[in-house]
Amino acid sequence: MSGHELVDDFMNISEEQRGIPDGERKRILAVTTLACILFASSMTMGDPDLWGHTLYGIRAHEQGVLVERTDPFSYTAQGAEWVNHEWLTEMAYGLLWTNFGNSGLVAWRAAWIAILFITIFRGLRWQNCSASAGVLILIFTVDAMADFLVFVRPQLATFPLFAITLLILRQEWESPSWRLWLVIPIVALWTNLHGGFLAGVAISGLFATAAIVVAVRDASHWARAQRMSLAGIGVLLATFATPYGWGLHIMLWEHLGTHQHVREWMPLIGTEQSPIYYVPFALAAFALLRSRSWTWLDFLLLLVIGWQAVSHIRHIALLAVAVALLLARALTDAVSKTFPMLEHEWSATSGRWHRRLGWAGTLLVLVGLRVYGSANLWKSGIPPWEIAFEVTGSNLGMPIRAVSWMEQNNLHGNILTDYGWGQFVIWHTFPDSKVGFDGRYRTIYPADVEEDLLEFQESSKTMKKTVAFLDSHPTEIVLLPLWLSPVKYMESRDDWREVYRNEQAAIFLRKSFRPDLRPHSDSLDEKTWTTFPGDRSAWQLRNSKDDVLGGRSFVDAPKHNLSSAMPVADTSPLRSEGSVQRVPFETSPESGIPSPSP
Repeated sequence: MSGHELVDDFMNISEEQRGIPDGERKRILAVTTLACILFASSMTMGDPDLWGHTLYGIRAHEQGVLVERTDPFSYTAQGAEWVNHEWLTEMAYGLLWTNFGNSGLVAWRAAWIAILFITIFRGLRWQNCSASAGVLILIFTVDAMADFLVFVRPQLATFPLFAITLLILRQEWESPSWRLWLVIPIVALWTNLHGGFLAGVAISGLFATAAIVVAVRDASHWARAQRMSLAGIGVLLATFATPYGWGLHIMLWEHLGTHQHVREWMPLIGTEQSPIYYVPFALAAFALLRSRSWTWLDFLLLLVIGWQAVSHIRHIALLAVAVALLLARALTDAVSKTFPMLEHEWSATSGRWHRRLGWAGTLLVLVGLRVYGSANLWKSGIPPWEIAFEVTGSNLGMPIRAVSWMEQNNLHGNILTDYGWGQFVIWHTFPDSKVGFDGRYRTIYPADVEEDLLEFQESSKTMKKTVAFLDSHPTEIVLLPLWLSPVKYMESRDDWREVYRNEQAAIFLRKSFRPDLRPHSDSLDEKTWTTFPGDRSAWQLRNSKDDVLGGRSFVDAPKHNLSSAMPVADTSPLRSEGSVQRVPFETSPESGIPSPSP
């Protein structure tokens, strides 16, 4: 019996034959889907680049343009061409935050999460997935993707758009439909929201190639090959419907064609990450080994996406989506074969209460995990409709106290700071200060500036007498996190002096710069969490286009005063503390940092 015949036989088996009424099965899957949406949406974190994404959107609105073509924020690449592959997302962020505050950004994130899991739910129904296998898929998918869904970030759009594109193409393979042509406008929208549209181009090309190969062997399939080939060409052309044309493709080729130092672009093996990232691989192996209710095309797609997931941590999320959409039939079969007695008890008409208790217990586990993970936020008085970020230590912490002290002392200039802090610093100090490097990465900064940053980050190991970022660039201020960056090297430089330190950050100045500023130390208060953007009490959101943010414009004079939102620093003597080992780009906005836990 062929693979297609196996699939057809499986599709013809109704849930009523297995014991569970079809209506009950759909209700179980629907309510579990809703629970996953609520679970994933109930806690929102501020991605380290959120300050920049929102600021760039606000500036575009104020200037009446779609995109800013050149960089105004750095002192190492000022005036360089800026190819912003997330410009449409940033326009939405600017509009939503200006008019609705944090609730607008939270709603944006929740909408994409809802679209994602509704698409997965439709895929499960299309494959006639059993209730037990469907609950298994949904719970493990939301858990495997939790680290990727918790942040407000442009990448959120990639997950549901990838799911919709994959589902449409997979359904087209078995049954031609007008829906195939929807992939073209979907990819056109996707291209302007986030660079992950390349995944849509790749799977469209893979389907078209597979259709042509099958048609060469069997001429009766030429109609499908022609449709999928035309759709693939349309998808490719749709990627040019941006403000940049070829420029976007050239930037992405240069950006992705060389080694990435950002953690999410590092390989899964040999990189410290959550064990839950291996769950999609385990589910795929379980389904493929225990069932034959899958086709060679499913295997090929999973092989390509799985290879990407092993090569780059950020693609784990796409693999989780692919497993849910491609292997629901096989997982239904595998669960039934592996746990026949349990499946019988679950499926029998008399086992309704077993199903209800097991299903309710699963949902309670989800709720418990979320309550446990968000306990610190609730203690800090941060509700789910706010965007939280840390103000003390850890990779999620932003240097709000250090930047507040800089503002209080009118300390402005060219600032070299940690990669993950760059856009936070831009938000709070531009235009009086500029940064040396930030999360826009290769969309702005040339290769030599990136190399200079890597050299500086290695300085605590090499202890060179000179490094380019301090001695070739006009750097005046260095703001470093104590736990990662080369604080030890800065302490060894005779031409630099430390002027500020707390348990999170240190500030160094070139000795010839602001010699009148006296050294100062600070103690962080007990509050470890606050809400985006960190100076909320200093900004009064208004709806007037001429008075967008408390009377200040991000184009003309975006001056931010954190002092009204922060307590006054103490005046105890300056402490001297040791430094910790640096990890390159560890505080990256692309880092896939795990969700916070108490």
